[in-house]
Amino acid sequence: MQEQKEMLWYRMLSIIDKLNRQLKEDGWIYEDERNAYALKDQVVQKLLQEKPDCVQTALYLVPYIRYSMATKDKAGAMMRRDSVKRPFEYYLARVELSPADVEVPEKANVEVIAKCMNDTFSFHMPLPQIEACGFDTASLPRKEWINAPDFFHASYLSAKEQIDQALAELDALS
Repeated sequence: MQEQKEMLWYRMLSIIDKLNRQLKEDGWIYEDERNAYALKDQVVQKLLQEKPDCVQTALYLVPYIRYSMATKDKAGAMMRRDSVKRPFEYYLARVELSPADVEVPEKANVEVIAKCMNDTFSFHMPLPQIEACGFDTASLPRKEWINAPDFFHASYLSAKEQIDQALAELDALS
């Protein structure tokens, strides 16, 4: 029964993860796009409400900051001085916030990390939907920004480890 439940959660998370990635592409019918996001939110809310033993979850607050022109100018100057091409957000994350920078709590999101059957899934949810599941979003740890090269390198290493293990298991079966 527990294995069946784990397989169902894994299947749902995999389907929603794939759908969530496809939603980033152009060409969606507006109503389908809205319904797909609602379906993703429904699955993640059910996960957070049921808290199944077979899925480990972690939640992180992703604040929304309305940056002042002064902060944007500092980040832009830092970006122009850097010889490495990086996204503007990388530099914004390194500039100390000023009193003119405003956090807009109602625009914040929560990243929900779900681990099931050795796979990790990540979904972003609006604050009200997380709060509806009984979570105190004010007490959640803040998500730390990781630059793209480090993130993708870690993703590659994880995938390589899993592939190497699967290849070794295939070789052992031969």
